[in-house]
Amino acid sequence: MPTEDTIDDILEHPIPVLSNRLILGLIERGDLQIDPFQPERLGATSYQICPYRVRFHVEDEDGITLADKIVRLTPGIGRDLRPGEYAVVSPKERIRIAEGFVASFFPSSWCVENQLLLTVGRLDAGYTADLVFGVYNAGISDVRLTAQFQLARVSFGWLGRYNTPVYGGLPPGAYIPQLSKLREREAELNSEAERIREQREEVVRLRKDLESKQGGFK
Repeated sequence: MPTEDTIDDILEHPIPVLSNRLILGLIERGDLQIDPFQPERLGATSYQICPYRVRFHVEDEDGITLADKIVRLTPGIGRDLRPGEYAVVSPKERIRIAEGFVASFFPSSWCVENQLLLTVGRLDAGYTADLVFGVYNAGISDVRLTAQFQLARVSFGWLGRYNTPVYGGLPPGAYIPQLSKLREREAELNSEAERIREQREEVVRLRKDLESKQGGFK
């Protein structure tokens, strides 16, 4: 693994794509953070991204959109993405990079083979929230999403000391609502959806009781 002095020498000039040895060296000294970091997912020049939290938009039998259904993909638990279905996916990892670095995401070959469309982009210094991707099944068959599904890959680049972009105003990602507020709202919607479900079950029960009593008067 490169020493700190060697890394400084290497970073004297811009590097479009960092090698795995350099990525490990930068992680060790804190310029790159992948949390949690899983070494087996680090390839020659990129890190593998797999889904962990998947958000689906769910409609009831009347076509009314309910609170989003969130599935956490742990070992042994998967979820089918049906043809024409769209989901919002986040990996377990959070990635933070120091100023001067850039992270670029691109779909894995698994997405191409399974006819999945994936919205990806670039990560700049200053972003600290969850990673979020949109996934759409453009094929004609169900695609099973699991914690091992190779969704995307991320590569890292060094822009150089003398052409680091300067951001004005809010830092990158600041336009995204705070996830804590989103999760509070998410919990409220889930609670409301559960209350509606219980009310429907109560209506069904009362209807059956009424029908049973009416049948007794015949």
